[in-house]
Amino acid sequence: MRGFLIYNNMKNTIVLSVIVLIISSCGLGREKEEVIIEGKYKMKVPTNMSETFDLNDDASLQYQNLFNELYLIVIDEDLADFNASLEENELEELYSADLEGHCNLLIDAFAMEVDITNESEPVDLEINGLPAKQVELEAYMEGLDVYYCYTFIEGKNNFYQILSWTLLDEKDQHAKILKKIPLTFEEL
Repeated sequence: MRGFLIYNNMKNTIVLSVIVLIISSCGLGREKEEVIIEGKYKMKVPTNMSETFDLNDDASLQYQNLFNELYLIVIDEDLADFNASLEENELEELYSADLEGHCNLLIDAFAMEVDITNESEPVDLEINGLPAKQVELEAYMEGLDVYYCYTFIEGKNNFYQILSWTLLDEKDQHAKILKKIPLTFEEL
């Protein structure tokens, strides 16, 4: 009888642990921490994501949640450098030196790296007083189907790219939070 009680308690503990894990993953992204980057900008990042340094060499912010396959990067680029790059590469005829041109150029460059299978129309936003555009992309990359939320923001002196992604199979579960994270961006 005592062995049965111990087994039953262990079984209940395992079931309770699984339930806690399921409930905690359902609250994915609800709690956020504010992150300030180099005095340039701040953003709220879900507390279940941890800082990393190997997602993109140009990113000023990089976070991930390996368990849930969630990733987030921010790349900032000086407006003057972007404009000079357009001129140096003779791209002024193809891309304007504004948010629209920045968005179009980067999506075209992204399409050269991945096989885009579905692309939404860019949605015009205002994020903490700054003009922005957000695009949802589905792509095939390195043997994986991936969902991307790509947000472009024009600041006072910088363009910002916020790219968040997950596996396409997880899109329904994570798209809402991946689209909301960029809305917390604030230029300092």
